[in-house]
Amino acid sequence: RGRPSLTSTCLVFIHLKGEHDGLQFTNKVYNSTVKENSRAGTFIANVEASDPADSRQRITYTIFNGNENEIFTI
Repeated sequence: RGRPSLTSTCLVFIHLKGEHDGLQFTNKVYNSTVKENSRAGTFIANVEASDPADSRQRITYTIFNGNENEIFTI
């Protein structure tokens, strides 16, 4: 609401780990907007991946970079 309007950007990188190397995110990029006064635990984005070679494979999601202050959780 201030003048000029202030914004900030944070990049978060998510690593996919599975039994095969063919894991793919459903989208290449996920974008979200979060209000500055959002409460802890506020939903930000839903990311999804799959393995075309094995639809039953368990996929583990881990934030491996961009979360030094541990602000984000999966």
